[in-house]
Amino acid sequence: MTTHASMGVVDPFRDTVYLDPSFDKIRAQGDTLGLIILRTMEEKAVEIREASINLRAKTLDLPLRNRLFRLAAAIGIMDADMTGWMKKRTEVAVWSIGPASFITFPGELYPEILNGGIVALSGRDIPVVPLETPPLRYMMQGTFRFGIGLANDEIGYIIPKSQWDEKKPYVYRDKPYYGEQNSLGPETAPLLYNELRQLLEELSGKPY
Repeated sequence: MTTHASMGVVDPFRDTVYLDPSFDKIRAQGDTLGLIILRTMEEKAVEIREASINLRAKTLDLPLRNRLFRLAAAIGIMDADMTGWMKKRTEVAVWSIGPASFITFPGELYPEILNGGIVALSGRDIPVVPLETPPLRYMMQGTFRFGIGLANDEIGYIIPKSQWDEKKPYVYRDKPYYGEQNSLGPETAPLLYNELRQLLEELSGKPY
């Protein structure tokens, strides 16, 4: 993943701005991110002498609603972890190490589910209020709170149900988004969210 193709990327070592897609442009982006990480480690490192470890994990089945994915499953192209009829088995987990807490989700989570900001605009495909609230990061414990995507699985995009936008007229723009085309379906986000919420409640010992 990198910046939008129309944006230039400054090379931190070569005094060059790359505009066109190329290996050099990707390398410059990686070098920039690496420098940010190194500076952060040097300036804000936290030493932990002793720390407890706590872990919760859950396996679950998700309905496969995407028409193309269903076709792929029916002809045997997409058969890994299929359970029952058009159900995909996957997993989620939450854990903590001292002041740091982590959640893992098996795909590409829309950041609103993690950080807040889910909307339910007029004309949406599914007339529901935002279901994936409060934000997952709000329910996490500790000083440092990490969300890790594509963890142990790749089920596609995980989209807030109230923001599912597959039918014309589209709410957000004049053509369909890439996310809905590469998602198991609109039930994926609320089902995963509820499992993660329960695990976070178990880990913290309090309801949200």
